Amino acid sequence: MSQLKPQPAILGTSVIGPTLQEFCKIIFQNNEDTIRSWHLDGYAAFWPMAYGNGWWNPSSRKRNNKVDASARHPVQVYPKSWNCNTSQQQLHL
Repeated sequence: MSQLKPQPAILGTSVIGPTLQEFCKIIFQNNEDTIRSWHLDGYAAFWPMAYGNGWWNPSSRKRNNKVDASARHPVQVYPKSWNCNTSQQQLHL
């Protein structure tokens, strides 16, 4: 499988459309030289399942912790690394 090439971050329209109480998996890839923190509005918490150096790829899924991941609100992604998270859409009133 070919590796994806680094791309700069861009501001755009979201294409994720989860429904209430649905879980989704989100991969954060940090190609920069500094640590980055992420938080998405509308999600109560993230459950970081795995992280690693370099580029995330489908074979990285075998590292996922599906048993006892701890909830986080912002998620940090270390330089030149990735973070795999699951999140559940919550209703915010």
